[in-house]
Amino acid sequence: MIKKILPVIMFISPLLSDETKNYKYGCPVPDILMQTIKLTENHKKNPYLIRTNDIDNLKRFEKIVKKYPHSYPDKNDKLVIDCHNEDNCVKISIDLISSGISNIDLGLFQINYDSFPFNMYTYFNEQFGYRNACKVVLSKIKITKDWDWRTLAAYHSLTPKHNEKYKNKLITNYQYLLKKEKEKKENPINENVVSEIKEIKKEIKNDEVKVAHNKLKVPTQKTKSQKEFFKVTKENHFADNYNTPRKLNNFL
Repeated sequence: MIKKILPVIMFISPLLSDETKNYKYGCPVPDILMQTIKLTENHKKNPYLIRTNDIDNLKRFEKIVKKYPHSYPDKNDKLVIDCHNEDNCVKISIDLISSGISNIDLGLFQINYDSFPFNMYTYFNEQFGYRNACKVVLSKIKITKDWDWRTLAAYHSLTPKHNEKYKNKLITNYQYLLKKEKEKKENPINENVVSEIKEIKKEIKNDEVKVAHNKLKVPTQKTKSQKEFFKVTKENHFADNYNTPRKLNNFL
């Protein structure tokens, strides 16, 4: 009996914690649960992934993606490509959809385009992808009229056998994230320093030692012209209204 109740308690506990510290990007779903979905969908946390679910048209999928820069995160899995950057990912996705391959999972949260056709750029942007995924979860709450592991697993599927399998993955990853959070609190570390070190190591790996060395001294900033360019090319792609209620009760 205890084993059956424990997952439910574990699931509800973040919902009962302080609202000010467990929510992100205006999403009413606790951040740890959104991170659980992200880890389950995309364990490498790569925002530039495109997966086709249209196995019957795999050859056509491969023919289209060959026209663009890409790589395979797993050489044994030809269903998933790394499209490398936001603009390239959008071009490939539009080409696939225009060619009749629309059953594709996109971005950091691997949101299915057929089921949730959001603005294309938002799939491959961390913040807007997060908000899109939040909308998906909220839509499932409206369907199930409940707030439990089954509802969260509906992010993947409402079909019982698929839902159960995904639910177990969610619980496992949730426990893993809780453990990591506990370790972080017990061993506090400056995350900015860690992030900077990772970036520098990446640049060193790419033989950009001088750039990495300079970053230690002077942080780079976008020039005015770069900022203007970014605004011109991206401002129209994030026009969706993402104002969401702070409480999940509004969706039950």
